[in-house]
Amino acid sequence: MEKHVFLDTNVLQQWKLFTEIDWEVIFEDNPEKITIHIPNMVLRELDKNKKESKKARQVIPLLRKFIEKEFRPKVYLDSSIFPTKWDSLKDEWKEKLDI
Repeated sequence: MEKHVFLDTNVLQQWKLFTEIDWEVIFEDNPEKITIHIPNMVLRELDKNKKESKKARQVIPLLRKFIEKEFRPKVYLDSSIFPTKWDSLKDEWKEKLDI
């Protein structure tokens, strides 16, 4: 079974680094694969906060380094959270969701 985790800006800036979290321990059912999703709006917020936030400056290079890769056994980082079928959304929702 695959698990999906969606992280927001607060988690990335105020918790321990996502690369240091033991993701398998969080899920009791021992998933075959864990995908960590980072929405585009979170990437933008981190970029906006990098001048004032040391943690944002730490996280951004890690995200770049591990995007679309396995960064821990069975744990992958993904920034493309919207499936293709979402292309049919109205333009106003695409703007709100930053697609």
